[in-house]
Amino acid sequence: MVENVYPITPAIRFLKQRKIPFTVHSFTAAAANGAAAAVDPGSPPPDNIVKTIILKTDHRDPLLVMVPGDKEVAMDNLALVQGALYVMPCTTKEASEMTGYLADGLSPFGLRRPIKIYMERTLAGRPRIFVNAGRRDMYLEVWIPDLLKALDPILIDVAV
Repeated sequence: MVENVYPITPAIRFLKQRKIPFTVHSFTAAAANGAAAAVDPGSPPPDNIVKTIILKTDHRDPLLVMVPGDKEVAMDNLALVQGALYVMPCTTKEASEMTGYLADGLSPFGLRRPIKIYMERTLAGRPRIFVNAGRRDMYLEVWIPDLLKALDPILIDVAV
């Protein structure tokens, strides 16, 4: 039996070290819309592809937010949860420095430094989701209980 060959990213290394099962998938997401516009036939529905966004508060505290691919983050709601005046996206350079990933390959797994992770509560009700593997167009299919155990994200209602 031939095993699938794929590049080992920090995200994959993170999951392997913790013995968390995953499946690697490759499909193209349109750059302008990310997960919401997966264009390959047979790719999962956009709401099962997770968008990973790096944000910062007015105090410059970094946040990683995971939302369904067909949704956006309600920045005002997230700021309220944070007790901040506002929340804004990090620059591409800031996100890369904090995570170790390039903009089109942000994964919540295997981050360069600890960052507080938030996940849209509705994602926790799904059996499995597709999360970026740390490279553009490469995704990890993971079971939600395993993801919750590995990341211990704060569940919030911020997707609109």
